[in-house]
Amino acid sequence: MITTIELSTDEANRKQGLTQELKAAVAVYNADLSVANDLIEQANDKAEAASEKLNAVLTRVEAYRDEIVAKQKGFWDAQSEDWQYTPEGKAFNAWMESWGDVDATLVQEKDREKFEELDDGTAEVLDAVSSAPQKI
Repeated sequence: MITTIELSTDEANRKQGLTQELKAAVAVYNADLSVANDLIEQANDKAEAASEKLNAVLTRVEAYRDEIVAKQKGFWDAQSEDWQYTPEGKAFNAWMESWGDVDATLVQEKDREKFEELDDGTAEVLDAVSSAPQKI
């Protein structure tokens, strides 16, 4: 004789209620993440625009630095070797090197990661609860 064991009516109702509640929670979760992802996308767009503006200025800074260093180098090269070793020459050389050390490295903006939404078919808990047999 085969004995049948099944969920009580209350347990079956709770299972169905929890399944519905879980589906609703996943839907709310996904909707909230969609809003968050939209905000992340907007933030990425703003960061990219800001990086482009900053990089445009940095490019001009770099060109200015190169112009000044070229003038300094021309002056330096026109001086005698004796002058280059004088305190004035050494001070000029240090000043020229400090201009050469100006770092105008362009900013490389990285997109922020987005959140992954849950799919009803991939939510393991939802699958386990909704597919659990009523009776054996």
